[in-house]
Amino acid sequence: MNVINTETTKVGFAVKENIVMGYYCPRANTDPEALKKNTPKERVAPTPPEAPAGVALMTGAMCPKLDDGKRAPCKEGLCCGQGTLSTDQSNTVDQCMENNITTFDEAGETWNFVCYESASRIMMTLGTIMASVGLLYI
Repeated sequence: MNVINTETTKVGFAVKENIVMGYYCPRANTDPEALKKNTPKERVAPTPPEAPAGVALMTGAMCPKLDDGKRAPCKEGLCCGQGTLSTDQSNTVDQCMENNITTFDEAGETWNFVCYESASRIMMTLGTIMASVGLLYI
């Protein structure tokens, strides 16, 4: 368990596959009495680090919309899309997957997958068809 307290002076990061882990140093004293004294009343969220230019996300990496409305790029051959649990359509996740798949299995469950880029193309195509049909009736 990591605890941020007034004795914490540094944060270290490690990368394992597509996960970034943060370590607070020195390790917090988890004695309840020490925590009461050392835990700040007002907690401030740290500023998330920015990914260096040219870094692409790997298969399975999360690719949520960032504050600027964009998404981090996925590695070549992958796309950022929405995975939807086949048994629960309200359970979704944004992640990088191979751009030619429509389903994948994770933890014994089947997920449907659509690249956001593909969804945009489908919507543009539907819009073009609707506009064309509209022109036929004018």
